[in-house]
Amino acid sequence: MANLPPHTTHTVRERNIALDLLKVIAVLLITNSHFRVLYQDINPALATGGVPGNAMFFFVSGFALTLGTSAKGSYIDFVKNKIRRLLPTFIVWNIFANIFSLKDISWKDFILIPEYWFVQCIFIMYLFIYPFLHMNKKTFMCLMMGSVLIMLTMMLLFSYPDRSVFNDITLRYFCYLTPFIFGLYCGIHNDKIKSCGRHRDGLIGLILFASYFVVISFGKCKENWMYYTEILALIPLNLFILFLYRFFSLKNILKTVMDNKLLFFCIRFFFLLSLQIYVVQFYLITDNYNRLFPLNFLIVFLIILVCAYCLHIFTRLFEQTLSKESWNIRRILHID
Repeated sequence: MANLPPHTTHTVRERNIALDLLKVIAVLLITNSHFRVLYQDINPALATGGVPGNAMFFFVSGFALTLGTSAKGSYIDFVKNKIRRLLPTFIVWNIFANIFSLKDISWKDFILIPEYWFVQCIFIMYLFIYPFLHMNKKTFMCLMMGSVLIMLTMMLLFSYPDRSVFNDITLRYFCYLTPFIFGLYCGIHNDKIKSCGRHRDGLIGLILFASYFVVISFGKCKENWMYYTEILALIPLNLFILFLYRFFSLKNILKTVMDNKLLFFCIRFFFLLSLQIYVVQFYLITDNYNRLFPLNFLIVFLIILVCAYCLHIFTRLFEQTLSKESWNIRRILHID
């Protein structure tokens, strides 16, 4: 690591470490946005960060299409690989959630995954964006403009929501196409992404993060022309992610991660269990430990992590049971 150039993106097993860091931040932001009941005795408004976290997750999902072999081969093979990646987790989770009386289940829970709009949305984007995997700058501009027009059209067709357009139960399906396309483009042209300084990218990223909340506040919950200014929040939202990615790609950040085995393990753990963390948290967030503030956050988050890892184990067990190979306990327990 000592010989890394000033700005580089180090990879391990075809994974981008800077992208791993970005996804970890996304997981933490999204989870925090669901912690409203944990903040109820302090300030529920602190349960925020969901929209930037969602946008970051979509950016990473688009970017990841350019890594490894996930997008190699035919379109049909690509779709099959994504189904194999997602479906076993939801099958196992629905069965166990029903066994422990956390939820009633029907065929929709196994096929349509109605509770998890996030997963539905990403999968649909995979289906439509895959043909543009090797897009050039002109194609990128057309897709970006098209994604903004789609979002604006949906805002015009639907009535004013009682929350941000990015959080509306229907409109949010159209808000994150732009970060997804932006992530795909950045992945294709990753070698051209340059950092402007050791700490400046991080500072600019924080400023853009704050700018998103400022811009969104002008149109949020408005029922006049101001409502449509929310679409301008796409600018600081996407740039915030880009600058944070550039900051995480600096050699001193990468060296710190790679040299610290515990930190590296934690980052990989969060990254590779991100789907499981997202799936289980809705049924585990509780105010039962609020009297122990601020330890209640740590307790609930640890419960989520343990359950996410258990879901990972049983999903691997389920997959190996259906395969022709013998059970491999080490493979079942391993995170990779």
